[in-house]
Amino acid sequence: MLNTEQFFDALALVPNTRSATFDDVAVSDWKDGFRFEGYAAVFEEEADMGEFSESIERGAFRKVLTTGANVPLLHEHQQRDFLASTRSGRLKLSEDTRGLKVQADIVDTPIARHVYALAKGGEVTGMSYGFVAGQENQRIEQRNGKPHRRLLNFRRLLDVSTTFDPAFQGTEAQFRSLAMQYADSPESLQQLLKGAYPQLEEGAMDSVDTDEETAPAPPEEREERNGESGATPHLAAAKRRLTLMTITLGGDSQ
Repeated sequence: MLNTEQFFDALALVPNTRSATFDDVAVSDWKDGFRFEGYAAVFEEEADMGEFSESIERGAFRKVLTTGANVPLLHEHQQRDFLASTRSGRLKLSEDTRGLKVQADIVDTPIARHVYALAKGGEVTGMSYGFVAGQENQRIEQRNGKPHRRLLNFRRLLDVSTTFDPAFQGTEAQFRSLAMQYADSPESLQQLLKGAYPQLEEGAMDSVDTDEETAPAPPEEREERNGESGATPHLAAAKRRLTLMTITLGGDSQ
């Protein structure tokens, strides 16, 4: 089993997601699209990530928001479920005293209608964001008998996303614990952790510009792609990778 330093070094170099539950999301009425506002991250709230806890320092997004990188707004981190982007100007990301604020003017597409109906119906209950922290942007300390990671900055912001279930940390924690236990080197641990978020690979959204490319997949295709009923989509590939190692995450091997 790898040590704590090796684990956090690997975690800092691969895509991660974190989420926040809504308490004041704003969704305008439909008129050839809709306006969406919410927070993808909240500062200085301690999140229990299982084998460690984590918090985001105020000012952590300031630098990454000035890079000019194109950041998409997605649903459930799925690239095909594309809603808006910073490149077009329809997605605006800013940091205020509370956290990472998301404001988007979403045009009329099939996935936009889907997300609008879910948000109005109270089914979309949170936001999430994908990121690569970078080893230089984290500080590890001990709190309440286990490691605590403070995120001071981000190497890259990969996406922001609407989600129906912002409280998926338990499944992620189980995966991370198994990955750490069975990895035999920092490199293999990094590969396992990276497998949890294949759709957040660096540069994956750079070529997404056309309506055809961003059209949502049919429901049956999404179900097949997600792998199993009730599985968190962004963990499906990682679970399959662990299954190949004869380890089961949350059920029987497929």
